[in-house]
Amino acid sequence: TETLAKLNTADLDDGDYRIWLTAQDQLQHSSVFKVMIRTDNTPPAVKILAPKANQRVLKQVTISAVTSDFHLDSYRLDYTTDLAANEWWQIYVKGDLYQKDEGGQLKPLELQQIEIQQEWEVPIKEGQVWIRLLATDIAGNTNIQTIQVEVPAAIVTRKGGTIAPTDQQAELYFPPNTLDQDEIVTVNAL
Repeated sequence: TETLAKLNTADLDDGDYRIWLTAQDQLQHSSVFKVMIRTDNTPPAVKILAPKANQRVLKQVTISAVTSDFHLDSYRLDYTTDLAANEWWQIYVKGDLYQKDEGGQLKPLELQQIEIQQEWEVPIKEGQVWIRLLATDIAGNTNIQTIQVEVPAAIVTRKGGTIAPTDQQAELYFPPNTLDQDEIVTVNAL
């Protein structure tokens, strides 16, 4: 047993290929062995639908996303409060999505699309949070989308306050003592 050849699958189009090995002895007896391989150089598609990038969010958030691939194996939602530190904490993970057929063979090519709806409680009271969706297929290809959202500071009932979106297109003023309790109020541009 030794390496007969190396095949650079990055140069091949995605799809099924058959490799034939023919062995022949000095008496002209030959034997043929065939194996089917599938190349996959395309990363999964990922898209975070909600919340939108740079949106102001409340403590409870519904994350809506979609990921798709012909050989999708897993996806995960993570968050961080410090992008520079590159420390991510898990919101949700789902694995072993691609199942081979009963004989252990790869199934015929069929695009698998997963819609994700995940309820999440933001772990900070105010500030910036980055949310990322990372998907991986069985060939090890990965794709990531990261968005930033903001949890605004609560308006204190006794003091009141002014809130505005980051583009400063609108402004909402709460006079002192107008709210029954301290509230987080968000203003998002449409």
